[in-house]
This record gives sequence, structure tokens and C-alpha cells, in this order.
Amino acid sequence: ASEAQIKTLVQVSASWCKKFNIPVERIIGHNQVKDISGDWRDATLCPGKYFIPLIAKRIRPEVKKYL
Repeated sequence: ASEAQIKTLVQVSASWCKKFNIPVERIIGHNQVKDISGDWRDATLCPGKYFIPLIAKRIRPEVKKYL
């Protein structure tokens, strides 16, 4: 992801967190989703193994700055 993409993702995520009262800890990757039936059918490999660490190390901390 480019710096511009990350910046936009952070801004949009912060906006949704504020608007819908979503805790920043709920920002997760698709493969971290567990569907309501209790299995992992809704989980995907997207956004990939390289993006998941970015969520915890960079996206969440930067979103917190906006909240």
C-alpha cells in the first residue's frame, strides 16, 4: 500500500469509528472475521498476510489520533 492509500484508510476508518461508535480495536482484516454461524466461512485471505500486521502496528494507532 502506498502512503497515500494508508493515509486515506486511516482517515476513512477514523470517520467510521466516530460516526458509528466503533472501537478502534474492532478494525480487523478480512481473514480475522468469524461469521455468526460460528465457523470461518466468511473469512478470506484478503487483505493478505502483509496487511494484517500493518493494521495493528500502524492503522489502529493512527486512527486513535483522530478519535
